[in-house]
Amino acid sequence: MAESLVSLIGAGRSFDGVEVVHDVTFDVFDGEMLALIGPSGAGKSTLLRMIAGLIPPSSGEVRSGGRVLTGLNPDTAMVFQSFALLPWLNAADNIALPLEARGVPAAERLRQAAHLLDLVGLGGHARAYPRELSGGMRQRVGLARALCQAPPVLLLDEPFSALDVLTAHTLRDQVVDLLHEAAIPTRTAVMVTHSVEEAAYMADRVVALRANPGRVVDVVTVDAPRPRRWGAPELVPFVDRLYALMT
Repeated sequence: MAESLVSLIGAGRSFDGVEVVHDVTFDVFDGEMLALIGPSGAGKSTLLRMIAGLIPPSSGEVRSGGRVLTGLNPDTAMVFQSFALLPWLNAADNIALPLEARGVPAAERLRQAAHLLDLVGLGGHARAYPRELSGGMRQRVGLARALCQAPPVLLLDEPFSALDVLTAHTLRDQVVDLLHEAAIPTRTAVMVTHSVEEAAYMADRVVALRANPGRVVDVVTVDAPRPRRWGAPELVPFVDRLYALMT
């Protein structure tokens, strides 16, 4: 059985006395793409931030690498819905920012940034500023910045929701491919999405949540073969089951 990289055990979270997440338990296993789905108010982004160590649980615990998480989780890096790039830095410097914080020499930072730009299909755009890039290109820069940290677990917070349909579809495939890319050490990801179809298309397992407070209804294994086709008949049973769980 695959190793559990992250575990939530009876995790709950309240804000100002209002319970947002209630008694959530699940594991994130090495080498899998895990999706969190559910309606607004199901606590998906809260759970992702608990895994990242940005929000501590009010009850229960989060474990990473077998240890109870206290503070930021060094084994994760996040890709945000809003890209979260610094507008005064070019693409290469945005990607290399976490490396600079670690004290990596400038020449090595730029070498790694150039390598990741090539991997995400943006070779030649190292000196471009965010305002000069399309939404899809900015999200690729955000993805490369997260991957430059070589995190054991990549966290994706609705990473495609701000993109047009065609760009989102291209990036979905690129994320899946990168998690199987020999040049990238990261093999595991947790993704928040509102889209049942997206979850079934990308994930190995899907945690289905109900809202008010957020709680786990079921964890569905999507054992359809890869590579997958969007809307393929073999994905329909999983999509139907997930819709039924959420409603």
